[in-house]
Amino acid sequence: MKFFNYVGGRVIIGLILSLALVGCAKKKEDNSKMLLPIALAGSGGGSPSAPEKPDTGGTSSETKKPTITSFNPTSGLIGAPLVIKGTGFSLNPSENIVKFNGTMAIITEATSTSLMAKVPENAVTGKLSVTISNNTIETSSSFEVIIPKTIAVSTEYTTGSFYSDSDYTVYTTEGSAAWYTATVESGKTYSLYWYNNYDFFCTDEEDCLFQDGIKITIYKSDLTTTYFSSVTHSKDYTGSKFTPTTNETIYIKVESTGSSDSFGIKLVIGDSDLAPSIVIARK
Repeated sequence: MKFFNYVGGRVIIGLILSLALVGCAKKKEDNSKMLLPIALAGSGGGSPSAPEKPDTGGTSSETKKPTITSFNPTSGLIGAPLVIKGTGFSLNPSENIVKFNGTMAIITEATSTSLMAKVPENAVTGKLSVTISNNTIETSSSFEVIIPKTIAVSTEYTTGSFYSDSDYTVYTTEGSAAWYTATVESGKTYSLYWYNNYDFFCTDEEDCLFQDGIKITIYKSDLTTTYFSSVTHSKDYTGSKFTPTTNETIYIKVESTGSSDSFGIKLVIGDSDLAPSIVIARK
């Protein structure tokens, strides 16, 4: 009996050792499979290389300070477009901060060398500035904000002058302008009449033949498109009709084409007759 117990115990111990050896061999085989990809990745010498960073196109983290070389026009009404030329501007309009004497404007177009903006509400005459990534540049000269005079539909002429002084002795230069604004209604026909008063005062016959004139332009509310533009070199009354397609505010520009002094404009509904000739006496 003791003999069988002795033999049976050895058999059981042998079975346990056999199972243990098989388990170790299996684990070693699994570890070899796990190490194989690492060994392959490291083949060719050296340790595995780190993932490459994406190509940024060579952009430097340092932003260059923008420059302003010019802006055009140098004066304008609220809402009028303006183009700023320079360098170092962002292609993303929202990254360019343009201010008119401290009042922020809306950028409508942007390239690396030009920005298009609109004169913002509440802007006042002063210098322009461009800011990109906390880098600010300012113009050396000012932009003039023009406030137009309001006229209404009327049978009476509104008179104006291109003189630069109250004594009516100093002419302004060619291109001087006066601005007016009016509200018109869709579908109605309007007539704008005007006269140029320069040659009422010419004293020489030859001078009267070569009198200077005025240019009249009516802009739609976007201050870009026009209803018409006309130049007159006559003291006689001149008129032109237009019919708005929407209720809007129009802007009338009266511009000197030389040394014209006084003028008059009248906005009426319909195609009314021209008023009789009048003369504005010089002070």
